[in-house]
Amino acid sequence: MYSEKRNVLQLIALLKAHGVTHVVLSPGNRSVPLTESFGRDPDFTCYSVVDERSAAFFALGVIQKLQKPVAICCTSGTAVMNYGSAVAEAYYQKLPLLLITADRSARLLGQYEPQMIPQSGIFEKIVKKHVSLPEVSSDDDEWFCNRLINEALLELDHHGKGPVHINIELYGTLTKFPTPSLPNARKISRIMERDSVDRWRSCAQKLSEKRRILLVYGQSFLPSDAELRALELFSQAFGCAVVSDNLSNLDCINHVPNVSASLDMASDEEKRALLPELVITFHGHALPSLQKFIRANSPAEHWHVTEDGAVVDQFKVLTNVFECSAEAFLKRLSEETNNATSAKAYFAEWKALVRGSSDIELQFSDLYAIKQLFACIPPNAALHLANSSCVRHAQLFELNRGVRIYCNRGTNGIDGSLSTAVGYAAASDGLTYIIIGDLSFFYDMNGIWNRHVSSKLRIMLTNNGGAGIFQYALGQKGLQTLNRNIAVAHTTSAKGWIESLGFKYLSARNEEELNRCLPELANEEATAPILLEVFTSMENDAAVLRKMLGKDGVKGTWSKIKRRLF
Repeated sequence: MYSEKRNVLQLIALLKAHGVTHVVLSPGNRSVPLTESFGRDPDFTCYSVVDERSAAFFALGVIQKLQKPVAICCTSGTAVMNYGSAVAEAYYQKLPLLLITADRSARLLGQYEPQMIPQSGIFEKIVKKHVSLPEVSSDDDEWFCNRLINEALLELDHHGKGPVHINIELYGTLTKFPTPSLPNARKISRIMERDSVDRWRSCAQKLSEKRRILLVYGQSFLPSDAELRALELFSQAFGCAVVSDNLSNLDCINHVPNVSASLDMASDEEKRALLPELVITFHGHALPSLQKFIRANSPAEHWHVTEDGAVVDQFKVLTNVFECSAEAFLKRLSEETNNATSAKAYFAEWKALVRGSSDIELQFSDLYAIKQLFACIPPNAALHLANSSCVRHAQLFELNRGVRIYCNRGTNGIDGSLSTAVGYAAASDGLTYIIIGDLSFFYDMNGIWNRHVSSKLRIMLTNNGGAGIFQYALGQKGLQTLNRNIAVAHTTSAKGWIESLGFKYLSARNEEELNRCLPELANEEATAPILLEVFTSMENDAAVLRKMLGKDGVKGTWSKIKRRLF
């Protein structure tokens, strides 16, 4: 029987899954849920050493003999500090020593509670990784503990061996052991490019057994030709669907582009029909619609491919991390399979979801302006998108092939989008466009106050008098201060500031004015940078978007358009 503490159960189950089964125990009250659970499980070899300093060095001797990780476990307070000398020795001798330290709630620090010192991170400079496990009161807490434990255990031998520290909060009743068995705790594995042929072959075999494999390409500056060739071979070999939004800059066969927009407009029934068995993710962030779809239709497994080997568990079902480039992953697994398939059924289901947008009729709005600009941006130009409404709206329309898209999605903040585009244009010989909303523009307006602004910079400022995204999301909630304090309504224009800096200033308040101005943005011979300020209203922009997405209680524009295949 095991402790009732769910963080303890996850820890013990994952220690076994990762092969850490030798534990040196020191006595104490706070660690009782751990020491008693270890002692009752015959799979663990337990050693009892009273003095923590001696116990830690004792463990180093066991590691030296067995050449495998060994855990040490103690109670809270100064007992933890007694591990310090051995931890330093393990760090410099590169020995996989796992510290498990029981702790009380961090909220009690400095409150005259006994045996309370800041244990989390206490050995930060001499361990490869440290994590602190909270008490579990929800499924989300349990997922968090599971992920942290996996991350910690994977670091014991990641790019060299060394000590790792797991601090675990334990409070309330410590002496109940009613749990008959350990949970089926999810183990996360890391596969390295240098790993054995057999290990890679087993992954290829698992892939060949799946019929609904979804490859998700996140933000990428420009996949190489070699990566694209490898992706096409991989998708053909395993019958995959490859999906992305336009921040991936992806263009290949078996590829379904701009899926975020289609998912926004799809019914729940259509989404359920696309349920994947396995999701494989590459590169950076994907837009929220795609993330929400996968989280709501959780696959059995998620594989993440990343060169730094980081554990990114965005769908809470991560099982494998492949530490290698996307190209290496795709080539290696394609080479390891003899079961190439021509099946494209799953790809066809995704392809059928995507609707065309070129013939959508829109009234004058920020959406209309973005759609019209997209038709005018020449191939081989660069397009920067500010965050919030601009990047989301841009998924609804198709660009000319060859246009590369950039956006600061790392933190998804509105600050700095304009400055980034100005920097890009300063280093480029071609046209650089940015679509930016009014709050983002005025927040970062000093980004164009420097001597490096290129004459080939083109800014389309959609000025609807506030943060229109909040009018769309919250406009029907009856919030009394929505426009004043949340959407921050204003009547500011960029005209004076822009003209004082030597820009050519254009403005549009209707379709005719907009369509007259747009060709000037494509003029590569202009001797000054150009800003086009498009004036709309938050309320109208929100109404147009609701209608397009079918969120206004009636069938949207989208549903009236015949589906077409790309």
